[in-house]
Order: sequence, then structure tokens, then C-alpha cells
Amino acid sequence: MTDQAPAPERDPLVASLEREIHNFLRVKRRYPVLKATAEEVRALGRRRGLERLRNDAFVQFFWDAVAMLVIDMHSVRQSMIKAEGVFEFLKRAPERLQIPELKYRRDTLQRIEAPSLREAVRIFLASGEPATEDFVTSLCAVFIRDTDRIDKDRNRVRAHPYERNTDEPAKFLIPLPDLESEIRTIWSYLHTLYLFTTRGHFDDGHSFQADTEGAARNLADLMVHGSIHGAVDYYGGGVARASGSGPWAQGYNWARQAALRDREKPEPE
Repeated sequence: MTDQAPAPERDPLVASLEREIHNFLRVKRRYPVLKATAEEVRALGRRRGLERLRNDAFVQFFWDAVAMLVIDMHSVRQSMIKAEGVFEFLKRAPERLQIPELKYRRDTLQRIEAPSLREAVRIFLASGEPATEDFVTSLCAVFIRDTDRIDKDRNRVRAHPYERNTDEPAKFLIPLPDLESEIRTIWSYLHTLYLFTTRGHFDDGHSFQADTEGAARNLADLMVHGSIHGAVDYYGGGVARASGSGPWAQGYNWARQAALRDREKPEPE
């Protein structure tokens, strides 16, 4: 039996960054489906002969999922600024923030969604000097300010829905479409810090317009029609499917599209 050398200790800063990036991506991947589902529900609302939102319980499930998205994204934010988080590791070794090669600088500035971070990076690049603890402290303060909406939404709206004051949701709730920019802001910081610390890129996994493969349509049908059976009845599939003719012969999605095109027309006078 031979002695094995102990595994080298992982770089705590890089390990912390990679953990937050993986956690971020796990949370972010829910957003495109939630956004697409809300758009499908709005689109269904334009059709005639429709009783909207028949499945109240499933509607609540949907909004609970949106709330958990905000709460989990807030957890990523808090983890970055905690005592053993990314920014604290950087404060202990600010020299780890190195100016990237020229070919990466333009790409970095183009991908930064948060104006405050973009300006801080411009100043850092123009100085040509190593980062200091004061710079990291200021950058952390800017990050906290840039993600303040997520903090207020989580703490005053989503996390304690039955304890809040009646006027708070209107002031602090982030509409679902607006969450995209808040998510992009957090990603800007994670991607930029990873690049400046490791000289490496980290793919964000998928776009905000990811293919939902019909999931959004199915979820919207469940909420609006109450069940898939209710959706089939609305789209006129019972008789047509039994006879094997009409749009249903080509599948559910074809029948759905055909019915929605017809139902979008105004009621005959």
C-alpha cells in the first residue's frame, strides 16, 4: 500500500465564486418558464368564450413559484456579502482582482448589465493599478445598492405575505417582467468577478428566452381552463378527436392553435 499525497486545498475565493454561480444558475433557469407562462395566460385572456383562471389553487402555486424565485435569488445575494462570502474573501486579498487581457476587456464591458458596475470597472481599468481593500469595500457597497430592490421585495413582500402592511406590495413588489433586469444585475457581478479573478469565462447556461418545450402553454391551460380536460373541451377536441378528423388529427398543439385563431375573432353580431 502506497501513501497518497493529500489533495491540494481548494482556493477559497474561487470555490466561493463557483458555488454562487452554480446556485445562481439553478435559480435563474426557472425564470424563462415563469415569464412565458404569464405571457400565455395574458394571451388566452384575449379570447372570447373563456372563463379566466378557473384553477385557483394552481394559480397560487404559480405565484408561490415566483415568490420562491425572488427569495432564492435574494439568498444568492446575501451569500455573496456574508462573512465568508465572495466579497469578504476579496477584501482579504484584493490583489486577486487583476486587469484582464485587452481582448477580454471590451467583452466584459459589453456584458455588464448594471450601470454602476460598468462605471466601477471602467475606473478600475483606466487606473491600471491593483485593486485595494477600499476598492473592494466600495464595490460591495455598490452591489448592495444595485440589488436593493430584490432585498426589499423579498423581506417586505414575498417572505412574509400575511404579515406585511397593506401598502407595501405596491411599493416594493417587482413585477415579473422586471425581475429579468434584477437577475441580470446579479449575473453581471458574478461573471465580472470570476473573469477578473480567474481569467476565465463562465457560461450562464441558457438565455432568458429558453425554449420551454410547451411547458408554458400547458401550465397556462391548467390555470385558465382548470385542467387539460377543460382545455380540450374549450379547443373543441372531443368530437373532432373521436372522429379522427380536423386539427386534432395533427395533435394537441395544432388543435390549440386553430381554436385560438378562431376564438380571437370578435363575436358575431
